[in-house]
Amino acid sequence: MDPVTALAWEKHALDQIKVDGQYRLLVWEPETSVMVLPTGPRWKMPPESTKQMTSYGWQVQYRQTGGSPVPQTPGVINLSMVYAWPKDKPLSMSGSYQLLIDLLTQWLAHYGIQGGTGEVEGAYCNGTYNFVIKEQKLIGTAQRISSNTNQQYFVLAHAFILFDADILQLIKAVNHCYQSLNLTEVFDTSAMTSLTQLDPQLKGKKASLIENLECTAHAILKAHSQQQNTQS
Repeated sequence: MDPVTALAWEKHALDQIKVDGQYRLLVWEPETSVMVLPTGPRWKMPPESTKQMTSYGWQVQYRQTGGSPVPQTPGVINLSMVYAWPKDKPLSMSGSYQLLIDLLTQWLAHYGIQGGTGEVEGAYCNGTYNFVIKEQKLIGTAQRISSNTNQQYFVLAHAFILFDADILQLIKAVNHCYQSLNLTEVFDTSAMTSLTQLDPQLKGKKASLIENLECTAHAILKAHSQQQNTQS
């Protein structure tokens, strides 16, 4: 899928859930290489820098969730989902992140992969809710909270999962991006890992992994939605 199309899906899904309250999810893999930046003045890339990124083979786009630049390229599996936050619970950023982490933990357990969360020195888009395996970042997460006129909160959550992407090329692209923005951070390939690096036998199982991820996400979001309806 074109990352631009996926970003448009996220925007539309967040608009729609405010109307009908129905969760939505999308599992997708980029067809092209795109550097996706968060909105905000720090990340506004000048035209000459955008042209420079294009010369390296990377388009530049902007997303609604926070964080920092994320390279989207074939070999990165993405989970985008929107759902309603329970009306009777105080809004909790950690709680909404934990739902996503629990989902990913359950999915990876099917393949004997266990990990935790935390920051990893040298990883790009670093954050507290990285999914980490043996001190290397496997999955990045981001989210955005929105509300409707009734003060009902809705969560747009996103996970980018390194399946078999070329980590060296990803790191080079992110470092070029930061240099173009006159930022000093430098990232390191040793801070990142992928599913096929962890288990080379997964190389030929991408389709089944994606199907399993979709099923796991649907099950968790359906249970979350039913619990909310019971409490309403």
